[in-house]
Amino acid sequence: MASPPECYVTQLTKPVQLHYKCEKNRWSYDCYTGDELRSRLTDNHDEDYHCLLISICQRNSWQPLQITKKMLDCIFSQYGIDPAIFGELPSLFYRRNLAVEEAFCIPYTQWIRGTCIAISYTIRYPEFKESSKEWIIRQTGLLHHLDVSTQKTLYLLFNPMSDSKAHESAMRFMDSDSDPSHGQNPFWLHETVFSAYLPAWRQYIAAYEREFLKLRNLTFSTFIDKPLPVGYDNLSALASLENRFLQMPILLAQEIETLEGLHSLLNAESNGKLACVTEEVLEQLSSLLEWHINRLGSYNRSAEYIHQRTQSTTQLLASTLSLRDQVVAKDQTTSMLRLNKSVVFITILTLFYLPASFLSSFFGMSFFSLNEENGQFIASEMIWIYIVSATALTAGTLLLYNNLLKRDEKLSSPDSTTDQSISNRWEIRGALKV
Repeated sequence: MASPPECYVTQLTKPVQLHYKCEKNRWSYDCYTGDELRSRLTDNHDEDYHCLLISICQRNSWQPLQITKKMLDCIFSQYGIDPAIFGELPSLFYRRNLAVEEAFCIPYTQWIRGTCIAISYTIRYPEFKESSKEWIIRQTGLLHHLDVSTQKTLYLLFNPMSDSKAHESAMRFMDSDSDPSHGQNPFWLHETVFSAYLPAWRQYIAAYEREFLKLRNLTFSTFIDKPLPVGYDNLSALASLENRFLQMPILLAQEIETLEGLHSLLNAESNGKLACVTEEVLEQLSSLLEWHINRLGSYNRSAEYIHQRTQSTTQLLASTLSLRDQVVAKDQTTSMLRLNKSVVFITILTLFYLPASFLSSFFGMSFFSLNEENGQFIASEMIWIYIVSATALTAGTLLLYNNLLKRDEKLSSPDSTTDQSISNRWEIRGALKV
């Protein structure tokens, strides 16, 4: 599978570093162009080195690799690496603006042809970022090409930054001659990468577990009938932690598969595939890989356990908040019932006193007068003004109330909502055309 063009740059701002190693000396070169790289690959050191490390980095974890497509093709062509098999390795190091493919790794790939063995994989690991004081997930890729007949080793190390831990550890190892197996262990960079990154998983899991326990203690100390110390913001935080713990077992399982693939290759020494490696070195590497596998298995079980606890706590908090909302709604309903009873009582009183108030106001108007001679009421000829005005005011009030009811029904109907959204879309389309 070919790598997408977003994985490469057209002009380098960070060099491709070449580090040749013989028995006691190391030569390093920084290549900014394809011509420089091609010249160094065909240098005289190509005849007497036993290890070549090509270190390629990103400017940051969300930027493409600091290498051009032609430069990588030159490396593949120089050492007979099949791009159809290993061309996918750089595909995870591309420009992005979202945290996509956070749980995806290039699986362990092994290729054997004649006396040559090629291995590639990527791993994701946690790293504490000092600048922002937070944990982030980064990735590193490794391609290992070993020629058993010439005992020459080529490493392609893809780093998320120029000063990554694996790169710095590799430089210290290549400068050291104290190890008696130095130069006899063609798998030393695998050991360096795993030792640099895998132990951080324990601190990473523990850091998020501490955040979870703070929320868990608040959740379990709440009472429905009292004010809650937690709310929906805490529910969102728990959901975020749940997603984080869900991701951990997936990444750990992929790394375990990679270690198991390497372990199987080392145990295939009886088939003569690794005749250039001493039995002592193979046993040491095999034991180290088993140790990493067991450690990652322990981290995996811990992450799965905390994920289950986070999931159950999230469900408990969601149920608690829902029950609390029901309690609040019940209290509000009770208050509304009490208010309705008061309104009914006031309405009854109003209806009781309204006729008497109306009669008192009606006969107290200037339209009526009392004839003291015969004791009779005399109505004015202008009483029609009161009757017409009262009738018109009542009719207008009823008409306004009826219009308000129809308007509310029209706004609340689903058909009107659909028509409004359609009209809004047409208005937007018209604005875009303009």
